[in-house]
Amino acid sequence: MSEYSKEELEEKFDSKISNMALDGWRILDKNEKRLECVLEKGQNFNHTVHVILTLITCVWGIVWYLQYEKNKAQRIRISFDKSGNLRQETVAGS
Repeated sequence: MSEYSKEELEEKFDSKISNMALDGWRILDKNEKRLECVLEKGQNFNHTVHVILTLITCVWGIVWYLQYEKNKAQRIRISFDKSGNLRQETVAGS
């Protein structure tokens, strides 16, 4: 089992975060010392507009639900161990 140097791990870590940012993930917390980062994808949802449209059209509720599920916020934590192995886990949102 080969271990990476600190510089190689930092480069690998930064590269992974950069690629995920290009995929639409936002950085919520980044700890460069521990090579850990919490990322979030999705967005806040304006329910007020959808409630009004549902009350007016009675059918908009289906669209509202589908859009909510599609854009629901997801959070993950990524980190690398000294061997260069990526750990990725789902984090409960607030």
